Amino acid sequence: MVQKVKESKISIKCLEILALVEPKGHSDALVAVDYVLRRLPRSSFYVFITDLETSNIDDFQEAASRAVAAGNKITIISPLGRPYLNPRKSYQM
Repeated sequence: MVQKVKESKISIKCLEILALVEPKGHSDALVAVDYVLRRLPRSSFYVFITDLETSNIDDFQEAASRAVAAGNKITIISPLGRPYLNPRKSYQM
């Protein structure tokens, strides 16, 4: 029970931080993932917040695949975007 409460507080803190995110300019998911992979050798949790409208979908899928191949977990939040990612394709390796 104590562990569950601690995880809940961490989850709420992460959501509070994500709520402060504001879009600015163009971002490149592939460059961002490569940047993090070079600097953070251990497994991490990636949160992609995107509308998938202005992203290069092929680069985005490659970035997600690279992150998972390196042992990371990913979540994609796309509240307004079109469903371009193949839901049948597994990014879990």
